[in-house]
Amino acid sequence: MTRSFRGLIPTLAAVAAVLAVASPVSACVSDAECDDGVACTLIDTCQAGVCIPGGGGDADGDGICDAEDDCPAVANPEQADLDGDAAGDVCDADDRELNLVVVKVMRNVSNTPSKQNGRIFLKGDFLTIDEEPFGAASGFLVRIQDGPGASLLDATFSWTSADCRTNSSGVIKCKSPDKRVQAVFNPIKGFPGAAYRFIMKMSRLGLPGPFAEPVRVTIVNQPATLVQGIDRVGVILDCRQVNSGIVCREG
Repeated sequence: MTRSFRGLIPTLAAVAAVLAVASPVSACVSDAECDDGVACTLIDTCQAGVCIPGGGGDADGDGICDAEDDCPAVANPEQADLDGDAAGDVCDADDRELNLVVVKVMRNVSNTPSKQNGRIFLKGDFLTIDEEPFGAASGFLVRIQDGPGASLLDATFSWTSADCRTNSSGVIKCKSPDKRVQAVFNPIKGFPGAAYRFIMKMSRLGLPGPFAEPVRVTIVNQPATLVQGIDRVGVILDCRQVNSGIVCREG
């Protein structure tokens, strides 16, 4: 029976990639002589007289072998993975669920550049369980996208720690210096430090429209940098078109 080797090509390519990373560290006769000092589930082995790291090395230098690292290209010795999808928080674009309750996106209908009147309103909630204490120490970032394919809308706004204030009840209020971009994070009663409601308002925007469902919102902190921070992502589908934009409400 003739056997095709087409299915072996990806496997051979993967093996070649591992061997390319796992460069020899010393000459050897047996596996017992090989130990690169990095603890891995896959032990170091002696192959053709040279020691090969069992975990494929440690490319990001965080002390976790590449073969076991949930984010091998970015240092993350804690191996934090809030959503348990085997992609570490520092390289996962979707760390936690964001529950969107209301999303309104209105296009600019003014012909005067200095009087743009496009606006965005966001309302929802999220959990903060198993995280460092939620706060404004690193500021916040929010990204709003729409459409099922290539996004028609892709707007990003941010607040620095200096733009935010936290009161004695734990309510966090953030406001840009020009007051066009505002956010409030309010602890949910009964879940101290574990759940928050949020409201965000962005005004005087030059949004051209039109807009399409679904609308995707990402809120990031710790730090306020997409992917490397804690990315809370929500998508809302229950939307309707209005004269100047789109309005979405949780069904």
